[in-house]
Amino acid sequence: MRPEAYRSTRSRTAARKREADPVEQRIEAALQPGHFVSWRETWAFAAALEDVGKEIARLIPAEAERAAALYETFVAGCYAKAEEVDDEGGNLGCVVRDLYCGWVQARRAAGADPDESARTVLGWMEKDAYSLSSHVEDELVKVLEEGELDAFERATRRRCGEAAPTSSFRAAFQRTRWAEVLRALLVARRDVDGYVSFCEQTEATAKDCLAVAGLLEARGQVEDALSWVERGLELDARERGCQEGSLRRLQRELLRKGGRDGDALASAWAEFARRPCHFAYEELMRYVAEAERASWHAKAVEAAAGASLDTVMGFMVEVDELERLVERLKRTPDVALEGLGHFTMEPAAAALAPRWPAIAARVYRALGVRIVKSAKSQYYGAALSHFAEARACWERCGQLAAWQQLVHEMYDQHRRKSSFMPGFERIVRGDGPEPSFLERARARWKEAGR
Repeated sequence: MRPEAYRSTRSRTAARKREADPVEQRIEAALQPGHFVSWRETWAFAAALEDVGKEIARLIPAEAERAAALYETFVAGCYAKAEEVDDEGGNLGCVVRDLYCGWVQARRAAGADPDESARTVLGWMEKDAYSLSSHVEDELVKVLEEGELDAFERATRRRCGEAAPTSSFRAAFQRTRWAEVLRALLVARRDVDGYVSFCEQTEATAKDCLAVAGLLEARGQVEDALSWVERGLELDARERGCQEGSLRRLQRELLRKGGRDGDALASAWAEFARRPCHFAYEELMRYVAEAERASWHAKAVEAAAGASLDTVMGFMVEVDELERLVERLKRTPDVALEGLGHFTMEPAAAALAPRWPAIAARVYRALGVRIVKSAKSQYYGAALSHFAEARACWERCGQLAAWQQLVHEMYDQHRRKSSFMPGFERIVRGDGPEPSFLERARARWKEAGR
């Protein structure tokens, strides 16, 4: 290339850079083109994208058209980046849904035609090959104004009518997708008649029944809402769906509003008896009169006694029935404790440690052994912490023989686990777990200051 041509190309490139919107440059930098974002990086990656999105949102009041154009560029960039992101957690999808909403708001501020905005958004959704806009309608309806809701409903109904009634997977998916969008719009508009009419034209689901019942409740039509709840429960049982909990909660609220407090309480009790947990207990107590709370509490605790330990452990801790939990744990062998989940075991151990250190030590022991036996080396730090707590509890109640038995078990069965044993030996010597990074940093800093 001749020097003159090179200088001309360089000057054109420099001019394009000068003309580029500085926010566009930040969009490109945040998207990290060419770099594959692993699942470990996705949270920080999405946070950086959200920061740029917030910067665009701040432009809307004064520069709405510029903001809308930037949102379009950002959306396009996210789709171009999709194959370079391990988005198993859906972080990129969350960013894209926010961008859709921001674009609609920027278009509104710029005085754009809402029908055109609706057609554009639905077009983006239709050609979304990565499902980044999945359930975006649930967020969009929160920011749409009345005229925009009308426009989106018109555009969605048009697409529902245009969806070809073929047996192809893509056609079936599109019909289902537009139906979901229309449902969200009808709920946002509180259009009961429109939703009921839609259910008559399609095959109603338990989720539809829940939505219609909620709309009828808002109108004060309690009996009509109850009939839709009952229909939803029948459908959910037939579909083996996941709406039963929501339908039952709404049913109880409707029963109470209809003056049928006894039926609401009976429903709450039936749910607790079926699966006694803290959430079911809280739901039960919502329908218990203040004067009867003590007797119903005793009845609930007695009913929970027959459930599995993994089910009721968290409940016993939450309602401060630790004595009953202690009696249950005394009858439970160590090997059974090792099979329980840490989400309930850890809070239980912490709650038991002040008054029942020997029982707490057994729970801490089970937590640690469960990890070591599964050879999940990434969690060995947690296992060591549990073992240190177990030793401290046994020392407090003078049961060091139990600690020595655990030590022999670890040496006998797990001495070859090189990433575990050095830390365990520190606890055996009484040094405690390996200091954390920040603890080591503070120690070094303090030593350097002397």
